[in-house]
Amino acid sequence: MGTTVLAGCSSQNTPNGGGSGTPTDDGSTSPDDSDDSNGDGGDNSAELVTYIGSGEVSTLDPASHQFLQTSTLAVNLYDPLLFVDPESQEPTAHVATDWSTSNGGTTWEFTLRDDVTFHDGETLTAEDVAYSMDRLLGIGQGYSYLFSGVLSEGDTTAVDETTVRFELQQPFSILPSALTRLFIVNKSAVEPEASGGDYGSGYLQTNVEGSGPYQLGQWDQANSSIMLEAYDDHWGGWPDNRLDRVQWRLVNEVSTIKTMFQRGDAHGVHLFFPDTTKREIAKFDNVEMHQERENSTNAYYIFQHTQKKPLDDIHVRRAISYAYDYETAINEILGGTQMAGPVPGPLAGHNDDLSPITRDLDKAQAELEKSEYSLEEINSVTMEDSYDPSLPTNRQAALLLRNNLNEIGIENVELVQEQFPALAERVQSKDTSPHFYHLFSPSTIPSAFSFLNGLFMPSAFGTTNGGHWFSTEELQTKMTNAVATSDTDQKLQLWNEAQTIIQDQHPALFVAQMPVLMPLNNSIEGWKYRGAMGYDIYFKDWYRA
Repeated sequence: MGTTVLAGCSSQNTPNGGGSGTPTDDGSTSPDDSDDSNGDGGDNSAELVTYIGSGEVSTLDPASHQFLQTSTLAVNLYDPLLFVDPESQEPTAHVATDWSTSNGGTTWEFTLRDDVTFHDGETLTAEDVAYSMDRLLGIGQGYSYLFSGVLSEGDTTAVDETTVRFELQQPFSILPSALTRLFIVNKSAVEPEASGGDYGSGYLQTNVEGSGPYQLGQWDQANSSIMLEAYDDHWGGWPDNRLDRVQWRLVNEVSTIKTMFQRGDAHGVHLFFPDTTKREIAKFDNVEMHQERENSTNAYYIFQHTQKKPLDDIHVRRAISYAYDYETAINEILGGTQMAGPVPGPLAGHNDDLSPITRDLDKAQAELEKSEYSLEEINSVTMEDSYDPSLPTNRQAALLLRNNLNEIGIENVELVQEQFPALAERVQSKDTSPHFYHLFSPSTIPSAFSFLNGLFMPSAFGTTNGGHWFSTEELQTKMTNAVATSDTDQKLQLWNEAQTIIQDQHPALFVAQMPVLMPLNNSIEGWKYRGAMGYDIYFKDWYRA
């Protein structure tokens, strides 16, 4: 399908920072009230809804999506095989209406709707689903890791036009959850664009061949603006008060975003935007705050490097966990509720027998006395605490940790400001990973797998999910067997045991389940929280009040 991509003065991989304004000498932009804040300039600008996204977008390829910004775009431009239910936060029917498993959990068949069409009008069939899975595995990016050791290219086949079969190499009980990350592309449109076995990745970097509720109108890379237009023939139908056009736009300057909301030029903002500023925006007369607290699965961790002195001593890690003031962190900094173990409470699979770690300085001192390191030896090592300064709450949580550790005699914590890309580079190596770092982690799929196998298997090492460098053979066996069994009770029991091991070894401070705040212009209704990253910003849910 033809689209318009405006490259401007920057390459696709390095578009300028967002925001209203005039280009400066260094290629960035500065606020300029004379700019058309709607980024459109057409006669229908009043119909435009502007959503402030997070981070640069380097590709629109659904097989490469993994971060918030690309996940949000994928959910709106493409249809996944299964969706996420907002009530249960579990996988639910979407393109596939029902499914069954046989052969000990190694054969899965999914029945598809017969009324799904791509944006070019072609009907979506099982061939497209099989091609999309082969493509995801062949490219090996994004969420392909979910299917590692489970599926290979050729294992997914079309039985007929509306039946697709997955022949697994081993049982994988969470396959439905994982398939919420399989976004379906139009095989007949993408295959001719492929070159050298790349599955058309170059083509889909800037083009969309999907069936989602929105189609790509224009991508203005220089101004980090992507225009989405409602696809009239989407199988889900539309209300009369739908959002016809949505502009995804990157704006870096907080003051500019606040001004845009106040003027009615911005209608929503990404979930990683600082909550303190969201609350300020919600005070405007034209803005209403929507929120989810009880069912939030957004976790806030402070990881501890379990392989670096002195944190390689379990007693030092326990002392730090007992010293932290979780109550202050939650009530005065982060909000939300405290976590009990690594899995957020609302997710199916959370171990309800676990209790949160609470501040207890006597226990902290007792653990230090058991350590193989003396306090003098602990303080001889500078321990870096890395945090992303783009979220002010990170610094406050880091300051709290440093102050709390001072109370038990640990006086060697150095706060280090690092943007997320810099941290991602550091944690690639065990040697360069910091002693502590702060991680805000939403669920990637609707399953406890996100916070267990996704964080504590060796495959997480070298990524921002695994800078704790903690995993044991016993733990790996339990987590592997949990997803291999077709017995739900056994899976939950194994996951419960895994969570007990993790909490007892303190590879992280399990600080909070963060509240989800969504300030919206009061002309917009329909926002729904689904938990899995990207699914919370599904513009088909939204409508004009």
